[in-house]
Amino acid sequence: QLGGENYYTLKMNRNPALDIYVDPTDNSKINTTTNAITVADQEYYKWQFDGDWVNGFTLKNKATQSYVSYGSANPVSKFTAVLTDTPAEGAYFDLIQNGGKNYLKIHGSTNNAYVSNNGGAGTTFLTNWNSANNIGDAGAQILIAEAEELTEEATITYTYKYN
Repeated sequence: QLGGENYYTLKMNRNPALDIYVDPTDNSKINTTTNAITVADQEYYKWQFDGDWVNGFTLKNKATQSYVSYGSANPVSKFTAVLTDTPAEGAYFDLIQNGGKNYLKIHGSTNNAYVSNNGGAGTTFLTNWNSANNIGDAGAQILIAEAEELTEEATITYTYKYN
């Protein structure tokens, strides 16, 4: 169940899968990477869902306490997602489940604006793609797993419960 005090790790279902995180040295955008999560920066990879199934969910980063936002329910395609201090228009998302996969559509979007890393696996930041073809596209599929606290002794292993 989403919401509450739980934190989650999010990945784009590319090959290889791309972790969604905030760079601790540059909070201007939300990044994607295949680099391993470390104990030191793990909080930048944790996201909290807040909201409901009717009005949409916000995504808040644990380290920065900032929200993912697109500034509008209908941003232009390939708009780079930003972090905001408070949730605003374009910061609420509908969780769409289709064929056992998860997708995040911008709440209220009338142009099929979905969270994506539009541009292929080489795109290193979070954007959107305005297309009905998001359903089934690996660049829009979001793998969601409950975040685990890493320790120096731990081996990083993730089991994606909601993919």
